[in-house]
Amino acid sequence: MREYDQLVHVVFSGAQKYCAIRTNAKTGETYEFHQKKGEEERFENRYYIPEDRICMSTVANIVRYMTGQMPIPRFRDIGLKWDNLSKSTAKLSVINLSSISEEFKTRTMGKEECWDKGAKTFLFLDGKLRLSLSGPITQTRIRLFLSDKEGLWEAFTAIANKYDPDGMKRGNMQSVIETLNKEKNSKDIANFTALLRNSKKKPLSNIINCELDDNGNILSANGMKQWKHNPRVARYSYRDVNKVISLAGEIIFPASNDTIQLIYDNFPGAGTILEGGFYYISYFEEYHKDYLLTGTAPYPYNFK
Repeated sequence: MREYDQLVHVVFSGAQKYCAIRTNAKTGETYEFHQKKGEEERFENRYYIPEDRICMSTVANIVRYMTGQMPIPRFRDIGLKWDNLSKSTAKLSVINLSSISEEFKTRTMGKEECWDKGAKTFLFLDGKLRLSLSGPITQTRIRLFLSDKEGLWEAFTAIANKYDPDGMKRGNMQSVIETLNKEKNSKDIANFTALLRNSKKKPLSNIINCELDDNGNILSANGMKQWKHNPRVARYSYRDVNKVISLAGEIIFPASNDTIQLIYDNFPGAGTILEGGFYYISYFEEYHKDYLLTGTAPYPYNFK
């Protein structure tokens, strides 16, 4: 019996690193400082991570959050110990960076945003690529959105499994929504979208039916803010920020069916990564060892 059953594909964007140029008063050495205001500014003891890398501890914290555990800060002790699941999973993860952008600043910066306001999701609907400002379409978001109405989530899964069983198995809701849109004139899908409207769940109906606003974007994007468990990014202040590095890409890690069940029971749909970034599960696929060749290992970390 193999240890892992599936691969989890996690998409992230807007993951920022704030850098400040500091000078060591004793040696005169200039260096980039990557920690937050208020933390100990000791160049000799700081844990440096290259700009184009994501630390293994960040991946481990993603696994912890997904499975219902509290993340552990890298720079301060809060009395929590790393668990074997998050450590072993992070060590077997790979990362594919799709975007690295650099912006120079000369002032104190603040960051406050909600992921479903800034995230742009593109769906191929009615034969064209359409923009939705609703944020990423994930299985967890849809489930939480529909589950307060009895039978609505079950109705969705029945329709989705009928028209796109592979998409449902992989947790690929973009594929499911696009497939339902292609078949939207069928009687059962038309009945389902009518049920959504009658149940005050019109935003999802608008996506399936490709209802557009005057700008050609999917209608009622604001209605998506009603979806539950939208994680917010707290406001941070940084002084003397000289440079902001923003990363986007994909993290892939292996998981057993038991871990998948933990994620299903605990993960609210999306989480935050680094400063101002967010992540969500894009899809699952059957485990295979070749995934290790598709990306780069995260930056090493000495778990204690």
